[in-house]
Amino acid sequence: MCGELTWIKLGAAIAALLVALTSGWIINGWRWNNTALKLAAAQTQARIDAEQKSRNQELALQAAANNARNIKDAEINIIRDQLDAALVSLRERPLRGANLPGTASTCVLATGAQLSREDAEFLAREAARADAIIAELKNCHVIYNTAREAMVEKPRP
Repeated sequence: MCGELTWIKLGAAIAALLVALTSGWIINGWRWNNTALKLAAAQTQARIDAEQKSRNQELALQAAANNARNIKDAEINIIRDQLDAALVSLRERPLRGANLPGTASTCVLATGAQLSREDAEFLAREAARADAIIAELKNCHVIYNTAREAMVEKPRP
């Protein structure tokens, strides 16, 4: 009887050990699952915050680009108006003469005021085109510098 009791005690001890190990395994799984859920929630919140920050930064950059584009468009409109006024004033100039000198050495130098209508109009259009290109370039620089300044990390206090 003593031998049977020992086997029963041993079986009960093994069963208790198995129950304890299984319970510990399940409880530890719950704990790790809870930790994983907290990490996933923190990661999701960090992603949402980063997306919102990026969206706000994108909207600010787009507003700055739109403002720079409006300034550039106004500048180009001024250039076009000045070109139109210059072309109207150049219509009073005489046309280019048909009897041009045969060689460059016999050519008489002229000032801007003495240019023929066609030559003056050509030069006025080229100057306006160059001014428009400069305005476009300034616009690109403004947009680029604004974006670069926005992307630089500011030191945290």
